[in-house]
Amino acid sequence: MFKTLNLKKLVISLAVTFGAGFLAYFFSRDAMQDYANLNLPPLSLPSIVFSIVWPILYLLMSIALYITANSKSPQPQKSLGYVLYGLQLIFNFTWTLFFFVFGFYTFSAIWLAILILIVALCTFVFFKINSTAGKLMLPYLIWLVYAVYLNICTAILN
Repeated sequence: MFKTLNLKKLVISLAVTFGAGFLAYFFSRDAMQDYANLNLPPLSLPSIVFSIVWPILYLLMSIALYITANSKSPQPQKSLGYVLYGLQLIFNFTWTLFFFVFGFYTFSAIWLAILILIVALCTFVFFKINSTAGKLMLPYLIWLVYAVYLNICTAILN
């Protein structure tokens, strides 16, 4: 999969992705405690699962970004992938604030649906650049579909 390891690109890919995740956690960590007091939908998972799943997803996303950055694809195609990847990180970060900090459950569900669309487009572009990069984005996309279910149900129940 990796012909030559470009440590700089790998570190940047990890830093950008985990940095966005850390910032989201940092700004919402106190508000996340309120989540346990909400009426939660069926199929809700214990909160510990989220703290296990998200780092795995961020790692897979980081590797997908690295593979894309390290590919020999034309720059315009890679640039589109970078724009979509950055946009989805922004939407992911702000969704966390909208949902956990501000409690905008209905708005968050709409925002999350847009995030799913952006991630689907990013996954498609990554897949065109390198099939492994696209495949590594699929667990994140699937998780977001599950998250929109939780979000919509939480909006209805609260």
